[in-house]
Amino acid sequence: MKLALGTVQFGLPYGITNSTGQVAQDEVIRILQRARGLGVDVLDTAAAYGQSEAVLGCCGDVAHAFRLITKTLPKGGAVADADWVQQVVQRVYTSLSNLRVQRLDGLLVHHAADLLGGSGQALYGALQELKAAGLVERVGVSVYSVEEAIAATRRFSIDVMQLPLNVLDQSFVRSGELQRLKERGVEIHTRSAFLQGVLLSAELPTFLQALSPGFDRFQSICREAGLSRLEGSLAFLRQQHVIDQVVVGVLTQVQLEEIAGAWARSADHAALDFSACDMAPSAAVTPSNWPALKGES
Repeated sequence: MKLALGTVQFGLPYGITNSTGQVAQDEVIRILQRARGLGVDVLDTAAAYGQSEAVLGCCGDVAHAFRLITKTLPKGGAVADADWVQQVVQRVYTSLSNLRVQRLDGLLVHHAADLLGGSGQALYGALQELKAAGLVERVGVSVYSVEEAIAATRRFSIDVMQLPLNVLDQSFVRSGELQRLKERGVEIHTRSAFLQGVLLSAELPTFLQALSPGFDRFQSICREAGLSRLEGSLAFLRQQHVIDQVVVGVLTQVQLEEIAGAWARSADHAALDFSACDMAPSAAVTPSNWPALKGES
């Protein structure tokens, strides 16, 4: 299991706790250089991450020293037909151009619903053609739920899957799906390690108060073990030995150093029991639900 570097903040002012906006190009280069020095070898990006692909492309050899994984442009309001599939393929060529590479280590369907819909088979076939042509090493999907993961692996041969997992959302562990994916030979990448920074905060935002029982238990476990919230968040993921890559995002080189240090220290806390912190299936554990929850608060 290793840390991978998420790059959405390189192209967008992303994250509920992000108060500084999009990362500047010079800071991106410093982050990438330090990440390689720390042993990170995977960058996670996407066509939908604003300028992220282009920013990485401008970093040249500094970015090309990593395995690059990007994602297809989501369907959005487009009609899922043959023309849409062709548009997705053409956007992959744009991703290659933006990143200034001839080949991608991984290409994920950004929204599992695009793969599971009526044109999913055609989309999968088109991505496999890119793989056969040597433009993509591995094809996979980013999922948002256990149900999507099950459906995707039933219908398709998936090389790599990105899924949400953190101390408040343990659905993939509780369901046994994490282990099942590994047994099927799927490379597992996790995201939302810190729930967009919420897990690192002293208090929950008002609209996420439904998560208080699990969050309070998490805080208590960390206090009793003498851990920071950062170390506790990573210790939980460290315990899931079937994970291949834990994707984390940073805004500065200093944050990267802090995460790397906490990651190393978290290895000493494999015996901690975080199971009582699980708040799934509460809607509040899924960031895509947050706009609606804000509207209710």
